[in-house]
Amino acid sequence: MQYSVDNKIIVTQSGITTPDDESTQFIISAVPLRLLTYFVKNSNRLITREEIYYHVWEMHDLTPSGTALATQMSYLRKILSSYGLGDDVLITKPKLGFIFNATITQTTGISETIHNEIEEENEEIKEKKNYNNTICYIVIFCAVLTTIAYLLFFKTEKESDINWHTLNTIKGCHVYIMNPDISQTVSMYYQKKAYEFITKNGLRCDADDMVLINIQHPDTNGHDNVYETKQFYSYCKKMKENYICDNTYFSAGKID
Repeated sequence: MQYSVDNKIIVTQSGITTPDDESTQFIISAVPLRLLTYFVKNSNRLITREEIYYHVWEMHDLTPSGTALATQMSYLRKILSSYGLGDDVLITKPKLGFIFNATITQTTGISETIHNEIEEENEEIKEKKNYNNTICYIVIFCAVLTTIAYLLFFKTEKESDINWHTLNTIKGCHVYIMNPDISQTVSMYYQKKAYEFITKNGLRCDADDMVLINIQHPDTNGHDNVYETKQFYSYCKKMKENYICDNTYFSAGKID
């Protein structure tokens, strides 16, 4: 999928073009394109600087700064202006963040899609590729789930009642969580903790490897109340027909 902004431009995997005319495409480099893509996919809401730093720089092993962000914002404004989008499309909220004020519509492209959409499609392809190993995969999952239920919550669970759900692909690792019904704030926290775990441990995931994460009661008060809870991390390495998992447990941010 590609994204139409106010019916004036199309945001693609490579940059910007005008509707129905790919010959007008303007190629944008990686950092400003990631920034524009994040604005487009989160339009008409306040986006904090911390969000941008994490999704545009830190998740790609880059160091963010206020100067770098200001430079990229100025660059994007010039590009959008050249395509007829006014200053009110990218609003700055002092000390708060930014709002991308535009009507966004998903469109079908011929050869280009936004980078994050490609990653999601590739992930689905990899999951289908693993279909032949489903039986072994389920057996290993059930064993891991039983251990998690006992050590974290001190109660037994029926293996068939627990399922893992895809969170995202972070630094080449497929990350899974137990509860798919989480808020955007908690989802961002999970992604941040996954990024920290993968980076700290120097993980280099192969296509079939998995990172499992569970945080006990991460949003009990209806906001980002996730710091004083038990946390579980597991890196599962595919070895022939089986998985070998290295588990880590934290309580209030410390290793148990």
